Amino acid sequence: MSAPSAAGTVGAGRTVDAVIDGGKLSGFQMAALFMCTLVLFLDGFDIQAMSLVVTPLTQEWDLARENFSGVLSAANFGILFSAPLIGPFGDHFGRKPVTLCALLVVAVSTLAATTATNVETLTFWRFLTGLGLGTSMPNAYALATEIAPARLRSAVIVGTGSGVAAGGMTAGFTAPWLMQLGGDWRTVFYVGGVLPLIVCAVLFFALPESPRLLAVRKWGDPRIARFLERAQLGEPQSLIPPDRGVAPKAPAFTVSGQGFPGATASIAGLCRRRLVSATAPVAGLFRREYLGATLLLWGSYSMVAFVLYLLIGWLPALLDGVGWPLAAAQRGAVLIQLGGIVGGIAYALYVRKGKPHHALIAALALATISITMFWFTPPTYLVWSLVLTALGAGVGGALFALMAVAGGVYPPAMRATGLSYMIGVSRVAAAVSPLVGGALLALGYGTMAVLGLLIVPITLAALSALLLPRVMPQQ
Repeated sequence: MSAPSAAGTVGAGRTVDAVIDGGKLSGFQMAALFMCTLVLFLDGFDIQAMSLVVTPLTQEWDLARENFSGVLSAANFGILFSAPLIGPFGDHFGRKPVTLCALLVVAVSTLAATTATNVETLTFWRFLTGLGLGTSMPNAYALATEIAPARLRSAVIVGTGSGVAAGGMTAGFTAPWLMQLGGDWRTVFYVGGVLPLIVCAVLFFALPESPRLLAVRKWGDPRIARFLERAQLGEPQSLIPPDRGVAPKAPAFTVSGQGFPGATASIAGLCRRRLVSATAPVAGLFRREYLGATLLLWGSYSMVAFVLYLLIGWLPALLDGVGWPLAAAQRGAVLIQLGGIVGGIAYALYVRKGKPHHALIAALALATISITMFWFTPPTYLVWSLVLTALGAGVGGALFALMAVAGGVYPPAMRATGLSYMIGVSRVAAAVSPLVGGALLALGYGTMAVLGLLIVPITLAALSALLLPRVMPQQ
């Protein structure tokens, strides 16, 4: 970043944040956002796929559906470990390389799952899949919010997050056809494994790194200039470093006489510094100005995730239990995802009116009303399809709202960490929810009883959301 020169520069004394936030959304940025959405699409497809093959697996392996509780929870346990432990490395090594590596893990483990012949093996591969999902999701979200202007953050969160719902819907609507085409449940996983490989290859060449993160971590990196030029935001000769700090120090790992700064640091010393640097943003989540918001975001997001993942894991089997045909139950399950997209759009409209907190409360209220409707309506396809869509709108709208709020709470240098930990902590609830659903079924609870009990976590989520405005940091 040299001295200012010709006209057409981004403006003397402006930071990367100011340039991006003050500019329009170019075609290059929209293409990058679409690629981030593709990552979330693949995650949604894979998450939904497991629940769709439970019934065929019970028939092939001659097992009761309750025996698959661990399999349904395995991916979420993987996310539970990777989101807080591996996802934050995106703040240090970059969103793009971490996301690409995560997609490769998802692809390999999903394809390997087709070789499983028992519950234990399938559980292992699903756990590895969760490790990849828990790493790719928060970094894709963070990258999307950092590519676009801040004023569009809520719209970006909704658009990118809709990829998860779209992936789940695609899995639900195509699973019956795929299983018929391939002859068994494995075909769904073949598709779920090959698609990430294709997308990974495209993203390797086309996906940009976050310019905001580079400005903080690697000031002077030529990728900042390339991004701004391709996004038609002007020539970057007159940029200044962000106010939060100066250019990071050069890596300490060096080779004497080869032009690298320093000459005595060991690989072990580098690893220790990398670890400290990567985990430093975690402590920031518990600073006084962020602590209250962090805890309430974790609580509310966890409770909503509990509801969502119990539905994702068990809804096809629950609908089968009230007499829906297998294909109808598989497709009916994705009504939750369809409702999630509707809820996200409604949330975005609320945000444009400057009422994000109202949108969050409205979404949770809709979810509460929808759950109570299971007690008072017959489980016919028409009636429950409407109820499930409304429930999906409430749950999905709440998740979009919470993700957007979290994206606004944390600054770029710790945004992936904040999102990673919120998602990671929520995976405790998400991982436990299929186990709870399986336990309730084993105890003899019927479909309507299991669905009705979801009123408890939704109420807890609403209480946390009501307290959020009192503890939001002033920034």
